[in-house]
Amino acid sequence: MHHRSVVGCGYHWVSVTSSGVLAGLSERAFDSESPSYTSCLALSPAGELATSGPAQHGDLVIFDVQQHRVLSRLPLVSEHYLGGLRFSPNGETLFVVEEEGQAGILTAWDIRQETPVLRFRTRGLESLAGVCLLDGAPVVAGEYALKRIDPSTGAVTAETRSSRFILDLAKVGPEVIATRGPAPGGLDLWRVTGQNVAFERRVWSQEIAGRITGGENYIVTEGDRYFEIWDCSSTEPIGRVSRDTLGCQRTSAKFSPVRGHRFCVAAPGLLSIVHCRTMQIEQHELPAVYVDSCDFRPL
Repeated sequence: MHHRSVVGCGYHWVSVTSSGVLAGLSERAFDSESPSYTSCLALSPAGELATSGPAQHGDLVIFDVQQHRVLSRLPLVSEHYLGGLRFSPNGETLFVVEEEGQAGILTAWDIRQETPVLRFRTRGLESLAGVCLLDGAPVVAGEYALKRIDPSTGAVTAETRSSRFILDLAKVGPEVIATRGPAPGGLDLWRVTGQNVAFERRVWSQEIAGRITGGENYIVTEGDRYFEIWDCSSTEPIGRVSRDTLGCQRTSAKFSPVRGHRFCVAAPGLLSIVHCRTMQIEQHELPAVYVDSCDFRPL
């Protein structure tokens, strides 16, 4: 069952009842030159709310998935890069990563009150690669640093330096995050406990060249030929899926975090749901549009 609503940006909602999945995609036409197309999208934990922000010069849109209407618009701090969106575990707070000049900004929004409850700025010219949440607290990565932020005060409660420039990060497990540096070079795994951020180990594969995602002790990495799946303890991929199988080219695929042992990959014309344990793939047709971002929730 497909639903489509246009609220300043393009959305395409795909409810796959047979597999119990709600997927949210942000999209635009191939020939769109508008600077206001969607660059980030996230579904709340219960899947009832979505938030999306344009790449430049716009607001964050809070969207009611079931009723297909805009609930609110939240103004962005900067007029530049929007680097990540994450809902809190209870769905009441939205963490937003932006860039202003070369400085990174993390803002926590109270969704119901439509007010910012936290604003954290990096020191100097330090951009942010993104944000993930560990036990409700945001962890940000910027250039050569990892920082855990107190969600109530904005204070840095844990911090460490990385030997490699950080381009991307993903939550893997309750205390573990993964970061990716310039290719080739693999992934670095970090354990965050209390006020301590400790390097654990590095895993390497020639295929680790693009974005990474994770969840439930899995890591999914994007490569030129394959998406590879790892677990927290593996030194080799536990599975891989070719880009051809998923119907995507390197420049046109977006993929979601791991939830319910699955992640989805969205490409023009095709949505693929991949099971990390069994490597089974469920595929559904989509409109042949460019997908800017995607997220999904098991129902």
